[in-house]
Amino acid sequence: MLPTLVLPRRRILLTPAWDRMQVPAPFTEVRLIFAPPIEIPGDLPAHEGRRRIREALLALEREHDPSEAARVDAAASVSRSHGRA
Repeated sequence: MLPTLVLPRRRILLTPAWDRMQVPAPFTEVRLIFAPPIEIPGDLPAHEGRRRIREALLALEREHDPSEAARVDAAASVSRSHGRA
């Protein structure tokens, strides 16, 4: 699995969208940022594979798009406080 972050320089954030939908502004520059590949063994439980992928994607976001990562972290903490971890 190759974790990839698509990061437009200018974007429209559709909030509050459940999937954090973002639309690149017309004619904007878009960067593709790749993390090192992660191996997901076939015998790994699906929830563990999803967790590894989610963590890799969040790490990319925290490094290259900290404002969006902060939004994700804030939403996660609200979910945890309401018992939806």
